[in-house]
Amino acid sequence: MDKMMKLAIARDHNASAEALNHLSYDPERWIRKLVAENLNTTPSTLDRLSGDKWFRVRKAVAKNYNTPDHSLHKLLNDSNAEVSKAAMKNLNRRNK
Repeated sequence: MDKMMKLAIARDHNASAEALNHLSYDPERWIRKLVAENLNTTPSTLDRLSGDKWFRVRKAVAKNYNTPDHSLHKLLNDSNAEVSKAAMKNLNRRNK
């Protein structure tokens, strides 16, 4: 699959959870970031992506409403301040 097709699928809010999970293993970090932003990405995939090496992927996970609480709590202690702030915002939104 070429890069443009991967980008289109990762951005598609009608993409299947299976396709998004497959793309979450892509070596291209921008693909993984788009998967982390997609609202069809499953909690289990988001949990795995919460440990991604690139902070922008972790930040996208922290912002996604489908991210499990335990993953957000882990991201509160992220080495990148943007990631931990995004996780805090998401948790605060849920607790209102």
